[in-house]
Amino acid sequence: MRYLRLMTFNVQLLPVVPIVAPSPGDEAESRASAIMEAFKKLPLDELPDVVTFNECFNEDARKVVINGMSGLYPNHIAKFDDTFVGGDSGLAVYSKYPFFPLDADGKKFLFFSYPDAEDDDALAGKGVAVIRLETPLGMLTLAFTHTQAFYHSEDEYRGTRAKQLADVGKTIAQVNGNFPALPWAKTILMGDLNIIGNHPPDPAANPKLEWDSTFENPGQIMADAFWDGWRHFNRPPGSAIEQDPGFTNNNLEAGENGQLPRGLLSRLDYICFSKLPADQVFVAQHLRTRFRTLSDHWSLEADIHLTSPHCSPSTAFDAALAPVAISHLKLAQLEITRPGAYQWVFVAKPGTYTIFKPTGLEITLYAADNLSTPWNPYGQIDAATMGIDNLEKDVRRFDSLEPTGDQYSMPGPFFIRIRAGSKNPDVQGTCFLGIYEHTGQTPDTAIVIQPWAMPLDAGLPAGQPNGVHDECWFRAEIGRAYSGTEHNSRFIIQNNTGNDAKVKLFRSGFSVISGFSNADPETVVEYSTSGPDTVFIRLNRSTLSDTSFRVSWQSGLTWLRSVPNVRPMVLRCADETGPDWLGADEITLTLYADDHRPEFFSTYWDDADSNEILKLEGQVPEIAFVNYIDVSVNESDFIQSPDDWSRVGALAPTDGLIKAIVQSFDVQSGTYQFECSLSRTQQG
Repeated sequence: MRYLRLMTFNVQLLPVVPIVAPSPGDEAESRASAIMEAFKKLPLDELPDVVTFNECFNEDARKVVINGMSGLYPNHIAKFDDTFVGGDSGLAVYSKYPFFPLDADGKKFLFFSYPDAEDDDALAGKGVAVIRLETPLGMLTLAFTHTQAFYHSEDEYRGTRAKQLADVGKTIAQVNGNFPALPWAKTILMGDLNIIGNHPPDPAANPKLEWDSTFENPGQIMADAFWDGWRHFNRPPGSAIEQDPGFTNNNLEAGENGQLPRGLLSRLDYICFSKLPADQVFVAQHLRTRFRTLSDHWSLEADIHLTSPHCSPSTAFDAALAPVAISHLKLAQLEITRPGAYQWVFVAKPGTYTIFKPTGLEITLYAADNLSTPWNPYGQIDAATMGIDNLEKDVRRFDSLEPTGDQYSMPGPFFIRIRAGSKNPDVQGTCFLGIYEHTGQTPDTAIVIQPWAMPLDAGLPAGQPNGVHDECWFRAEIGRAYSGTEHNSRFIIQNNTGNDAKVKLFRSGFSVISGFSNADPETVVEYSTSGPDTVFIRLNRSTLSDTSFRVSWQSGLTWLRSVPNVRPMVLRCADETGPDWLGADEITLTLYADDHRPEFFSTYWDDADSNEILKLEGQVPEIAFVNYIDVSVNESDFIQSPDDWSRVGALAPTDGLIKAIVQSFDVQSGTYQFECSLSRTQQG
């Protein structure tokens, strides 16, 4: 019995406004085609079971959606009309499961049109739809909506949204009976609520934050009946607040002097779950965002199951409570009580780890501040070759762990998700997870150091040896620039013991780069390579009482990235006032790294207008460079001039770990901005 996967997605398929040029609906049909292609590219086991759309207003785009989605979903309702002529809620639903009749006449849905609407929302027919689906997990009552938007400030029209949410409760009650009737336990509400959800709760705020007023004010249906799924389930155990803000809206509007306005990124989309304390209540095993470049919203999806121990991040097993074996391997004993249920383990301590997964199951690691992007291992190793006494014996003790472990370097708290694979989706019963934290006893248990991070304490135990040879190994994964340009790394070893320490640095293959023995407070070793390369550092102390050692690494690489809450990667048409302003600006964007040819990215923008953007997140690869990125913009209807390019320089030693970049330059038809983030590290 697999879990259910639900998705809500505001697809921004707006109607064409004839008197406005450019019209917000001009791109609706092409956007719909791109969204359909994204769905079709998903593996079958990654397709949501049920998808609801917001802002599916445009009639031509709607046809594209119907044509694309009906091949994947046999059941759909493509339009929910309002009571006035031409009115449209923008809602749509596509389902793998048939719609369960709501009455003896076979009615498939209940739709209520909101009587209250303000500003441009008065031109739409917004409302709430309720359906029922008979699923393997039982009867699901699903309500989906799009509430009143705000246009100038986040509190604007909050009273109207409150009235609409009260109407949501009344509409659900027509299907379920009044709350707390038992069907509410398997009721889910989702959609774009237009309530900022990424602000931490503030009981002292006056007036109350809208999220607080909505979800924590008893006597209202949202507070009485529903959890905000993201905040309730996607947070560390014992924490009242999530570390991942769960952004779903990316409006990318320019602020004053090119600064980002408040609210550039926000959590407006919700999947809400019942608060009824029932054994058969639906819970979110995992919420995440997936499609991030297709609309001004990101898709939000949830893997749904019935409640069971440790099945969500907020109820994760705390790895600190796991018993420790002789080898210092932590063994977390878990119980999958329902077929298809997840198990989660939370590790609060950053560090370098080898994770041994349960036999026949799959594991995925997520940083606690990003539950949508899996963290990649840097290697794999067999327990028998790690050089740790009793480790292989401990791994094989219960004959339920894979003997080969995945190795990860985690810069902050993280989660481990355990679930059955596609070959045995209904597995149940006891399973074990092995967690081994590296202490640098051997090269295979070296502690990974991150570029430009704070100096890392070796953590040597006082009065006892660190492994058989009392040595501490560190490891640096040096990347390769896209251009292959050689770059320099500086390794800094700090010794505050006053006694001699022996240090050797090795390149891949363990040939020696450098070695020294001294009591200097700080020693710097430089190493140039084109990469990729792995540098090992071996530290030997004079006495067992010497513990004050720190190691750091300054890399010569800068990574070009799109970091949503710093600066998403876009090309912005800031001002189309040049000689071609009356026509379509046909732009080709080309990116080069360190004078390397050919380019690493090129794309065509067929109609750039003032204040429009070309979203690049997910399209431009994350690449490393040494000196600069050249950004070229060429207009096909002009002869290229030397002024249509800009250069983004690498991070300087005085820069931080991450930096927002806004690079403006003029072309024949106006001014453009290339916006991105630069980082010392690659996404893990």
